[in-house]
Amino acid sequence: MPKKPGRRRASPRATAQARCRNLYRFIRLRLGEGLSDRELARRWDMEWRSFAALKHGARQVPRIEELERLAKAL
Repeated sequence: MPKKPGRRRASPRATAQARCRNLYRFIRLRLGEGLSDRELARRWDMEWRSFAALKHGARQVPRIEELERLAKAL
């Protein structure tokens, strides 16, 4: 009897990318489209390039200190 294919686990990198993109979506849901990405990065006290990397899932998931600063900005 052939084995059933098991559930594939996402790589840690793919998981981190998805989390970053989800965080960006959450920010946009919370703040809307009224602010530019650059303004959001400025309010979060984050470099623009780092914020753009987060938006596209190319950055590591922010550490708790960064998330606390984001919570204040939101």
